[in-house]
Amino acid sequence: LSPLANNVAYVLAVEKLAGIEVPPRAQYIRVICAELARIASHLVWLGTMAMDVGAVTVLLWGFREREKIQDIWDVLTGVRFTTSFTRVGGLAQDMTSETSGMISAFLDQFPAALAECERVLVRNKIFLDRCEGIGAIPRADAIGLGLTGPLLRAAGVDHDLRRDNPYCVYDQLEFGVPVYTDGDVLARFYVRVAEMKESVRIILQALEKIPSGPVLAGDPKVVLPRKERT
Repeated sequence: LSPLANNVAYVLAVEKLAGIEVPPRAQYIRVICAELARIASHLVWLGTMAMDVGAVTVLLWGFREREKIQDIWDVLTGVRFTTSFTRVGGLAQDMTSETSGMISAFLDQFPAALAECERVLVRNKIFLDRCEGIGAIPRADAIGLGLTGPLLRAAGVDHDLRRDNPYCVYDQLEFGVPVYTDGDVLARFYVRVAEMKESVRIILQALEKIPSGPVLAGDPKVVLPRKERT
């Protein structure tokens, strides 16, 4: 569900082994990609989870917002889903002003769309009854099972690699780490919704701070955007 984030994870491992330093601009773009991928993945979870407990409308709303991110991928990478954008040492091509404009436009309207989904669910007693206390995972079990991400944080473990072992430029960005203690389906819902809000915050900072320069190590010039290549 997070192809661009998976791409980033792989090249980070290779770069660490090879001692390759990635240009700052590429690192900021990677963060933007990873956080958009987080939102897209969480939207799939939100929609399918809501459908499983009887709220079909949220499925449609969630996939509507995800489609907007897929459109951004299309312009940024050339494809909507199975991306091949990251490279060892940077990126395949630079991010165009068209792409950054699409991202900004998406972020302008997404918080209201997410809030609408949230309101429909948290005010619904049936939804709450079907989630609260269901599938609860105690903190000790979450650690013992090796759970990660939202499942771990929903069980009360305040751990996020972006903050605790930062990579790319996460240490230069401000964001919160949502943590809930009940460890049930409802807690995991609240964690993921809160994480999407923090992802918006991260992307906005990255867009504001992104420097100019190359997007591939060893390249003396800025790599031309895909649509401008001959």
